[in-house]
Amino acid sequence: MRKTIPLSSIQWAVHVMGVCLLPGLLVLGHLYAPFVERGPVLCLWRRFFDWHCLGCGLTRALCLFADGQWAVSVHTNWLIIPVLLAALIIFVRSLIALIGAFCEAKRVDASSAR
Repeated sequence: MRKTIPLSSIQWAVHVMGVCLLPGLLVLGHLYAPFVERGPVLCLWRRFFDWHCLGCGLTRALCLFADGQWAVSVHTNWLIIPVLLAALIIFVRSLIALIGAFCEAKRVDASSAR
């Protein structure tokens, strides 16, 4: 049987934020999608030198991805793939940690009730 260490309150907060990251990105991307074309250019490289950095178009790509336009999203900025993959990994790891902590807490409560 595997021995698990109980999560501290900071670890709980980090894992809850990790679970909320991917759904939050997709929901906010979907909500911001109608306004993304009218938004200001925040990239300093693009604003001052008219150069496109690696991050240029990432917000637009996220909004397109959240709207289901996956091919257009990847064409807009291919870095959306590693960004969403990282968010997915964080989501899964945090979810596993929280489920493990809940199961451990229930097991400890059940054994202490005897």
